[in-house]
Amino acid sequence: MKTSSHIFSELIPKDREMTAAQAFWIVLLSILPIVAVMVLPLRFSGNVLGTGLTSDSLKVKELAPRDVYVRNGFRYIDEKATQQAREAAAAAVLPPFYLDIAATTENVGNLEELVSVLKQSPVDEKKLARLFDEGSAQQAVAVVSALVEMTPEARTKLSVSLQSCGTEILNSGYYDSKELSKVSEEGYKKIAVRGNLSGLSYKQMVSQEQEYEVSQLTDAANLAAFLTAEGVENPQLLSQILALSMRPNVLYDGSRAIIARQQAYDAVKPVEKVISSGQQILVKDSLVTQEDIDLLAEVELHSAPFDRYEIGGRLFFLILAALVSYAFYWLMDGTNRRRSIIWILYLILMDMAVLTTLLAMYLCGRFGVAHWEAFVPVVFGTLFISETMNMKRYGVLFTIQLAFYCFFLPSSTWFTFFYLCIASLGVLFLANLFNTRRGKMASVFLSVLWYLLMTVLFYFVQDIALQELSISLLGSLVNFTFCFSLVLLTMPFVDSALNLPTVFRLKELESLDTPLLERLKATAQGTYNHSLAVSELAYNAALAIGANAELCKVAALYHDVGKLDHPDYFTENQEGEISKHTNLKPQMSAAIIRSHVKLGVEKCRDAGLPAEVIQVIGEHHGNDLIKYFYEEAMNSNNENGEEVAAADYHYTAQPPSSKESAILMLADSVEAATKSLKNTTPTKLHRKIHAIFMGKLSNNQLNDSHLDLTELDEIEKSLENSLVGKYHTRISYPGDEQYEADHRR
Repeated sequence: MKTSSHIFSELIPKDREMTAAQAFWIVLLSILPIVAVMVLPLRFSGNVLGTGLTSDSLKVKELAPRDVYVRNGFRYIDEKATQQAREAAAAAVLPPFYLDIAATTENVGNLEELVSVLKQSPVDEKKLARLFDEGSAQQAVAVVSALVEMTPEARTKLSVSLQSCGTEILNSGYYDSKELSKVSEEGYKKIAVRGNLSGLSYKQMVSQEQEYEVSQLTDAANLAAFLTAEGVENPQLLSQILALSMRPNVLYDGSRAIIARQQAYDAVKPVEKVISSGQQILVKDSLVTQEDIDLLAEVELHSAPFDRYEIGGRLFFLILAALVSYAFYWLMDGTNRRRSIIWILYLILMDMAVLTTLLAMYLCGRFGVAHWEAFVPVVFGTLFISETMNMKRYGVLFTIQLAFYCFFLPSSTWFTFFYLCIASLGVLFLANLFNTRRGKMASVFLSVLWYLLMTVLFYFVQDIALQELSISLLGSLVNFTFCFSLVLLTMPFVDSALNLPTVFRLKELESLDTPLLERLKATAQGTYNHSLAVSELAYNAALAIGANAELCKVAALYHDVGKLDHPDYFTENQEGEISKHTNLKPQMSAAIIRSHVKLGVEKCRDAGLPAEVIQVIGEHHGNDLIKYFYEEAMNSNNENGEEVAAADYHYTAQPPSSKESAILMLADSVEAATKSLKNTTPTKLHRKIHAIFMGKLSNNQLNDSHLDLTELDEIEKSLENSLVGKYHTRISYPGDEQYEADHRR
């Protein structure tokens, strides 16, 4: 029955091309964080900094619970102020009046006729009554009676005053009492009169408009006061005569008032107000006014932090950053056959981190925390992906990409980017600084200390209040603890489900009491010891060039388990001088030798080893020549005159396609070859190791390994240093063969 690990191993594509389903998920998961960064902040982040308050939750004259600032500046049309300005402009249009020429002419004629009648003796009562206003008959009768009773001299004197005062009133304007009362009730102190009231010229009248105080205008109600001020005799009777004989000659122009006020209303431009970024809306413990509430409501309405040009630019850079990050990932992991699956895992972690960041940002805004950077779960994704791949460079890539996404969130700055990068990368390199148990505790402590220190520096650089700093320090501590614990809890389940070569999984496989290694130790002691030696060499060589040292170590431990079926056919397990290959043809011997690679791959697959380990094991001999038996066949067949098929003496796997496979090949070859050296010296070791390296290069075994000459040189030095320490020369003692030989000389 196949294990889950075996099933997952078989699901891995044999080549490095992704499937259609994988491509679909990669595209979908790549788009999701960009959409989240661009869309969700516009909906949930708001434009109010440091508060969970809303305009609906405030009341006039209550104390503001905290300081409130605008997160992002904006411009807006103040509808209320605009309406007030337009109404004020319309109200500023003075009531328009105009000089009525017909009324003025009629009044002048009536006045002249009235003066003429008054000069007659006796007075024509009927003609006099006809000149008075018919609407005031009772008053007219009383006035006529008073005039009839007057002496001719008194009437003549009265007619002179009537002539002069009437003309003066008409020249200055005579108004309707009801119209002036209405103007006063509307609050106007002045009116605008079209026409020249200093004379009765028609040309002057139509070309001029002047303003007059309402209190200084003359109407029927204040005629007596006007005449009294003029010092005339009998002003009361004279005012009654004028009121009965004249009608208003300056009239209110209602249609022009409507048009002028509408024009003034429409001429007012919308009132635009500018709210700057960081502007304070509310001051803590100050009385809230209606204007404060209205401004907060306006800020809430204008919560979109970017205009369309900023959105376009941000979208472009987000897409560019994503493409660069994924291209870098794809190129730096070119040897991994499961890089599509790992890429999907990477994208899932990125999506989770972005969505969690947006949630943290939203909650910080709701609960009055101005700065959300300390709550970004960057540590989880960074540690998880680096531990999954057992390479820190994946964690570095994840950190930079997430920090770049966060940089494009509202209210973030360059300090946000640098804080997330420096704090997280410091944790990445400190978390595994030591390998001992106490060292691990020290690493965790240093990581926490680093994260908190970076938070303090971040806030000091931005000159943020100590109250905000204390909240963020607590948030950083909780954030780090949660992320670190979550990595430890979830990693075993993930690497078990996907059978990934995580550091935890590789550490488990390094244990020498696994069933496969226990069997190898019991069945093929020589191969077991050889595997231990090769694992040490490969581990040190991988460290020297920055390759996956744990992967090399584990692959080296299991690389020869295929020899379990025929251990006696391999030199390291043979005892005595008689070899199992003595009675076999070279072709058969070569077949047995090369079969251990295929058998080892099968045994490792059945044991549930990760596919990456199996790949290294399957490539550790490449398609190299089994030189010893090939030369033996050549010598034997030359005597018989038969041709030798070179393909029968080559391993059948592909040459190393990764640095780890190449390191294992070189370490295996060097360890086996140097065992046969007698009287080992550093010079002999150097020559032998260098010859092996040159042989692998000449046989094209390292062409696809992605190793450069500098790395090959570092690997050669590492192997040489390890073996020199192992085969160092010691002094001879009595009883040693070397001691006796030296003294016989």
